[in-house]
Amino acid sequence: MNLLVPNLGSTSLKYQILEMPSEQVLGKGRFERVRNYSEAIEQIRIAGIPVHAVAFKAVHGGPRYCGTFLIDDGVVEALREFLPAAPAHNAIYLAAIEAFRQSMPGVPLVAAFEPEFHSTLPPHACLYGVPAAWRAEGIRKYGFHGASHQYVAERCAAILGRQSRLVSCHLGGSSSMCAIDRGRSIDTTMGFSPQSSRSYS
Repeated sequence: MNLLVPNLGSTSLKYQILEMPSEQVLGKGRFERVRNYSEAIEQIRIAGIPVHAVAFKAVHGGPRYCGTFLIDDGVVEALREFLPAAPAHNAIYLAAIEAFRQSMPGVPLVAAFEPEFHSTLPPHACLYGVPAAWRAEGIRKYGFHGASHQYVAERCAAILGRQSRLVSCHLGGSSSMCAIDRGRSIDTTMGFSPQSSRSYS
């Protein structure tokens, strides 16, 4: 199966096409100054490598979507619902999902949400001291940069020969730290929203 993995920016699209499960790279590229994702997608199609599925790294889908899901109307609605919490991220993915749906009809689209790695947070680490009604509406610590922190945990385990307790630091346009205990996220500095590069819990 050939899996297209796009990395989306506000005006860019980078991608790889991987043959799975071998993870062999069949093609890759990048487009800058993208104003229309459909045009970039068409260029990928012209490359002639068949695509059987598209996998996105999604950011914020609220409490219902903290894992990996086939993109359906429910996923799209959750991205819209949490757009105010992640406007710089969710807006990009909503536009791209629509473009891929139109340009590659019938090709399954999958979203891997960043908070998935943090689904192991203990209750005391993900609850805010706010009214219960707010928590029922989805106000909680989600954690982000999950794929990055998970990769650090897995690489450290491979290098050290065992899973350890460690602090992972994701440094970039936005930054976060994660306390990891034997491969499981137990606390993180980024909470309800990924918007601030200084997100304190």
